[in-house]
Amino acid sequence: MQCRRCLVLALGAVVSLVAAAQAQQSIMDDQFSPPNVPSVVQDPQSAPPGPPTENWWQRWKRDYHRNQCWPEPFIAGDRQAVKVPFEIMADNAWQRQLLLSDYHFIDGTTELNDAGKHKLLWIVMRAPAQRKKVYVETLPNEKTTNERIASVQKALVRLAPNYPGIPVSGVNLGPGDWSGEAADTVQRNTAKTMPDPRLPTAARTTISQ
Repeated sequence: MQCRRCLVLALGAVVSLVAAAQAQQSIMDDQFSPPNVPSVVQDPQSAPPGPPTENWWQRWKRDYHRNQCWPEPFIAGDRQAVKVPFEIMADNAWQRQLLLSDYHFIDGTTELNDAGKHKLLWIVMRAPAQRKKVYVETLPNEKTTNERIASVQKALVRLAPNYPGIPVSGVNLGPGDWSGEAADTVQRNTAKTMPDPRLPTAARTTISQ
């Protein structure tokens, strides 16, 4: 009997607190609500539906779940701001990797040389599907640039007839300023400092009895 009486008193106290909170919220809403301004009477059927109203319990549940999942809903913008520069750098790197520049054309013509044909075949056969695109270095002469693009499109049809529809476009990007001698030096020094391709011998451990 004593436990039942305590339970009834506790439930009554909770109900009183909820009612008091709702009354306080109602008073605050009345105090901070904008003054009544006469407006044109509209047809209830044509008027847009207003936002759904929330009671105290719904607001409490919403705030509780927000606090529980903090800070996940609020850091998506920060994560995106960190990822975007890397995505831009990757796009620029792929543009240079898929580029056909002056070195890939025969001097004085708009036809591809052997290096250009090999580079075009590499793009067709090895480049990822989402990156499969050919870029041609633009020149001051727009006519020559268009002739180079047309020559690359014809070479695509001739060299890779099973891969139609690969886009070819001009880009204001050069092959870079890294000379072949510098690249060769880096490759040779990398080979000299390459570690021995063997797993280290594992040290035997003994368990003391």
